[in-house]
Amino acid sequence: MEWGSGARYQKEKDAKNRGRLKMEKWYVTMKKADFDGWARKFNITPVVARILRNRNMTGEEEVRKFLGGTLEDCYSPWLLKDMDRAVEEILAAIESDISIRVIGDYDVDGVCASYILTKGLQILGARADTAIPHRIHDGYGLNDHLIEMARQDGVGMIVT
Repeated sequence: MEWGSGARYQKEKDAKNRGRLKMEKWYVTMKKADFDGWARKFNITPVVARILRNRNMTGEEEVRKFLGGTLEDCYSPWLLKDMDRAVEEILAAIESDISIRVIGDYDVDGVCASYILTKGLQILGARADTAIPHRIHDGYGLNDHLIEMARQDGVGMIVT
């Protein structure tokens, strides 16, 4: 482990290439704070307090929002570029009964986000399903194979 102020989580790729997968080593670097005090104040473990500090959280209000925030504390999705156009396209596809495929990532947040988006689309009335790339065969992210599979399945819209 590396220790030092101003550092954050960093990953270093292993020089050894095992087939198509590269192994990664993670090094945790530490920032200084009263981790035990934060643990008591926010009813968390000192380890969680350390993680929050390593993510550049320094203020109590910032930590409170992170740990117990509400939807009102989130940024508006309308701040994303062209969100209005994306919503129009998706709603038009739902109205026209066009099949929608959500193509996500195979990491844990990608799988969860794909499920949440697919369920949300289905609640809105969409014929929606999910495809997750195979880690070995497809690699990471959208690719020609996944697009061709969607075409063969009669999918009319892909959301990534």
